Amino acid sequence: TVDLVVRGGTVVDGTGAPAFVGDVAVAGGIVFAVGPNLDVVGIEEYDARGLIVTPGWIDCHTHFDAQITWDPYLTPSTANGVTTCIFGNCGIGFAPCQPERREFLAALIEAVEDLPGPVITQGMVWDWETFEEYLDSVARRELACDVALMVGHAAVRTWVMGKRARASDRPGGAAADPVKPEEIEAMAALVQDAVAAGALGFSTS
Repeated sequence: TVDLVVRGGTVVDGTGAPAFVGDVAVAGGIVFAVGPNLDVVGIEEYDARGLIVTPGWIDCHTHFDAQITWDPYLTPSTANGVTTCIFGNCGIGFAPCQPERREFLAALIEAVEDLPGPVITQGMVWDWETFEEYLDSVARRELACDVALMVGHAAVRTWVMGKRARASDRPGGAAADPVKPEEIEAMAALVQDAVAAGALGFSTS
């Protein structure tokens, strides 16, 4: 006896092998067996005839960094079969972030991603400052899929440089107000801390 048997679906297993009609048995949250007409009984059985059965999809480029705080379904990804979402892409993210710099970071991300500032500032539940605290915040949420997070350049730069983080966006800004060596070191340390805490990596654009 296993926990679940998905029966009679068209199995596309992701290996490149031809699709076939078969069953998938799951025990303890792990795929136990795959094949035609499995001789095993499930505590729960699902009739998948006429449906396609595949491994979960990984959505490797999302921007749910704000949405995750109010939408546990990460719409529309999970409705389309996604079981893992990766965000923090394109240098965008909301951690690390000091409370006094939230509005600035929200405005910066609004300009890049066209996500309305009020949606961020009024819709988000900010219960973190550091990236590690952000990971803890995400871990407390009951989500419809797994997630992996990258630490974004925008947040790291804003944490260290404040409003000067946007200096290079203006003509001649980078030359007129260059990033100081000690600021680069501080940003590198933040990234190291984030990766040590569990960040998938560092993103920029």
